[in-house]
Amino acid sequence: MTWRHGWFFALPAILVMALAIGAACGDDDDDDGELDSDGPAGGSSDDDSSSDDDATDDDLSSDVTVPADSDAWTGSGVRVFVGETLTVSASGTVTIGEVEDIGPAGADEACGDECAMPTQPLGALVIALETDSKVNMDCSAIYSDSFSTSITETGCDNGEVVFLVNAPSYDENSGSFEVSVEVAPVGSDDDAGDDDSGY
Repeated sequence: MTWRHGWFFALPAILVMALAIGAACGDDDDDDGELDSDGPAGGSSDDDSSSDDDATDDDLSSDVTVPADSDAWTGSGVRVFVGETLTVSASGTVTIGEVEDIGPAGADEACGDECAMPTQPLGALVIALETDSKVNMDCSAIYSDSFSTSITETGCDNGEVVFLVNAPSYDENSGSFEVSVEVAPVGSDDDAGDDDSGY
């Protein structure tokens, strides 16, 4: 009798506990959507993608020196993508062999067969894109004043902007060009879409 009375009086407490547990489970169901949006499966993936973007953002401008006595391409550290606008300004003079005081646009004579761009001016600043450690000469140009071009898909791929002095040999050359490069992303105010280069 004592056991039966004890069980009888304990029954309301058991029912109250069951109701409390059920209510707690219901609260979890109600909050499910909120947890999905704020928890690791939701918010953190957005955070991860934005941090990935930050990690892969490349510089949009750079200043480099391009020596006339080197046959190695000078990297700018600036990557350009198809559709973006590339602007380059250059100054300085170089001496190629016996031809002196050549500006970035080159001398009045063609460079010759041994040059990176044979039919283009001797000593001119060559601009190209390098992708996967390979310079794409199908996407190259000779510097001209107010050089600005929109990178198109014809012959071009995303890559780093690189420079070279157009010369048949380099051992006896001297001088250098001071070069500034800037990239305007697609849709930016500076993305004028000018094309002075033949890219």
